[in-house]
Amino acid sequence: MQTPPVDHRPDARALQAAAAEAGIQLPDAAIQAFRGGRMIEAIKLVRAANPGLDLARAKAAMEHLQRAQRSTANLAGSHPEAAPHHSPAPLASRTRPPTVAQGDPPGQLRWVLIVLALLAGAVWYVFGGQPG
Repeated sequence: MQTPPVDHRPDARALQAAAAEAGIQLPDAAIQAFRGGRMIEAIKLVRAANPGLDLARAKAAMEHLQRAQRSTANLAGSHPEAAPHHSPAPLASRTRPPTVAQGDPPGQLRWVLIVLALLAGAVWYVFGGQPG
């Protein structure tokens, strides 16, 4: 007795729930692109639906959904009754804060160079820069 093949494509509702948990909107067109294996198109659609979302975070979100879908498919393929019905952890909890934000003052290197230049000038003046 042969079992029918199982469709391992992610459920649209599960994808929407995982995206909402990650704090992003996932339009239907992005779900279709994701399910069709067109990741670049899905990332573009996610960025278009979420103004201010940078490329790295959109890519990370789609890769996270892809990993979650693969792990669910692997579990469902081996033991269909053991497939988890929880959504993946939100991406927001794993993102790093930006190291430089727009409007931040420049680094301290400029002041170190100015102090060193003044110190070098003072040494030159004291030890060898005086005329005769």
